Amino acid sequence: MPKLFVSIVFSLLSAFVLFLASSPVANGRNLKTLPGGAGSVTASFVNVGGMVFQPGQYVGVKWVLEGDGVRYFESNPWSECELFYSTDNGKNWSRISPQLSVTKRSFDWWVPHFATQTGKLALHIGIEGEGEFYVFPSPAFTVLPGSR
Repeated sequence: MPKLFVSIVFSLLSAFVLFLASSPVANGRNLKTLPGGAGSVTASFVNVGGMVFQPGQYVGVKWVLEGDGVRYFESNPWSECELFYSTDNGKNWSRISPQLSVTKRSFDWWVPHFATQTGKLALHIGIEGEGEFYVFPSPAFTVLPGSR
């Protein structure tokens, strides 16, 4: 029985080492800085930049993921995305979404009651337990003043 246990542990460790060796390039850096490189990922928002929203408005936020590293994130069971918004051009962020699947490419968002000309969204993509998430901010948008 102990030999079988050691064999199983060795097999699991070997599989884990192979898994780590196949992870995308730029571990620990923003993947957006390596466009077109092996294992790179870029993310862009489809319907956000330059838009004007009203407080309380429903917005179907959509984004596109591109690059060789997308398949890695889609196939890893520990990968996740989160959406954040900023009212001050990205200086401070508030979470919009819970953990989203990397395969999901949209989120229904109700615009909070704030007025700004420098609003931004950001998509965070990463692997749970592997450190920092990679951040892809949107171009700026406007939220008009409104009543509460």
